[in-house]
This record gives sequence, C-alpha cells and structure tokens, in this order.
Amino acid sequence: MHMAADLKQLKTEFLEYVEIEKGRSVKTVENYDRYLSRFLQQTKISSPAKLSEQSVREFRIWLNRQPGISGDMKKKTQNYYMIALRAFLKYLRKREVESLNPEKIELAKVGSRDLDLISADELNRLMKSPAGSGEIALRDRAILELLFSTGLRVSELVS
Repeated sequence: MHMAADLKQLKTEFLEYVEIEKGRSVKTVENYDRYLSRFLQQTKISSPAKLSEQSVREFRIWLNRQPGISGDMKKKTQNYYMIALRAFLKYLRKREVESLNPEKIELAKVGSRDLDLISADELNRLMKSPAGSGEIALRDRAILELLFSTGLRVSELVS
C-alpha cells in the first residue's frame, strides 16, 4: 500500500507518468496540470481519500457558474476537466492509493460535433493542387489522400 501522499505530490508524479510512460504531448500534460490544479485549488482537498463524488459535483457546479462560456462549449470544457480527473483517479488506483472510483466520474452529454465539410468541387480542386509527377507532388497527393480518406488529425499525420 502506498503511503498517503498529498494530492499535489501525486499530481506531479501523475503528470510525469502521463508524459513519460503514456507518451502524451507536452500540451496535453500542461492541460492536465491546469485542470487538476484548478480542481485542487477550488476544492481545497489535499488527501486522496477525501476526494468524493460530492466534491466533484460541487466543483462541476462551480465550473458551470463561471461566466464567459455557455452551451456545448461549456459542457466540453467541463468534460476536459472530468477526463483529466478520471485519468488521475485511474493512475491513483493503479498505484493502490485509496481514492474515488474513476468510474464515478460521468461526462456531460455534448451535442454532436458540427463538422465543416467541404463540397465535392472544393475537394476535387484540393486533390488536384499538387500538380506534376515529381516526388514532392506525389508526396503531397499522398498526404491529402491520407487525410481525407482516414480523417486523421494533422498532428497525427505529422508524427
């Protein structure tokens, strides 16, 4: 059994784990850090055992009442917090640190993602833009074909 460390220390270890073991991007680690820090700051919880469904609910209510964003964007933002918190709780469970069950964290229902689809004409024009039969034109056509046929994110394609 892991000695009861404080949540700030566990959060630091979790962020290192996410970056090193899970190979997440620096941006993801920064986001997790921001979300978890705000959660800990707002709830003032320092012990993993004190993390409860009630504290998560109160935090969500607090988040929901923050001015500035509304509607689905607000739900998405709340979900980012909950996803980070759930990942942290899964990590605690893996380390056998007594805390809230990650399955207790529900995500808010968000409307389906509106995609900015392009027309067939625009797609054809894009696909024809790398002209010629040189290596660069072939590479560019392959990249476009891959993106449009698989729905990969640009960041995924780049890596």
